[in-house]
Amino acid sequence: MGNRTPSIKPRTNHIVCPTEDPLIVDLFAGSGSTGDAVVSMNRADGGSRRCLLLSMNEVPVRKRRELTAAGLAEGDEDFEAWGMFRRTLMPRLQAVGGDWRFVLER
Repeated sequence: MGNRTPSIKPRTNHIVCPTEDPLIVDLFAGSGSTGDAVVSMNRADGGSRRCLLLSMNEVPVRKRRELTAAGLAEGDEDFEAWGMFRRTLMPRLQAVGGDWRFVLER
């Protein structure tokens, strides 16, 4: 039956998939490039690809130390605002448009 896992080649907007309306899953969605590619490809060919992007909202080490020294911790809004999800992924997806639902859970 072959490989049925979609694969994404960086910087090519090319997704190889066995169906016409796949669900693409990115378990390490740091910058949102997978979501950006899916939206771009759907616009280009009228496709109905969907994607699920997961992010840990990582805070850079130096900033984490600074925030912790200031008495903040994971879960505090001012701490979470510095994470990859809030500062990079979410703004990028909002900029490219599309029907995004952001679910924030711990």
